[in-house]
Amino acid sequence: MTLNQEYIDICDLKIYCEYSLHDRRPPLFLIHGFASSIYTFNLLIPLLKDHFSIIAIDFPGFGRS
Repeated sequence: MTLNQEYIDICDLKIYCEYSLHDRRPPLFLIHGFASSIYTFNLLIPLLKDHFSIIAIDFPGFGRS
């Protein structure tokens, strides 16, 4: 599975987002903790991808945001 990667604009902030959406899988929104980034989920996403639609964002100031 490859994740789509893009930047989204929220309240004039450029936020990095990775996602893979599937109609038959419930969404799972992954939010990282303080002083971390989306990379926290690199090992977790492959375990979840067959059961959920994945949405992961980087908070401003972390990772690629």
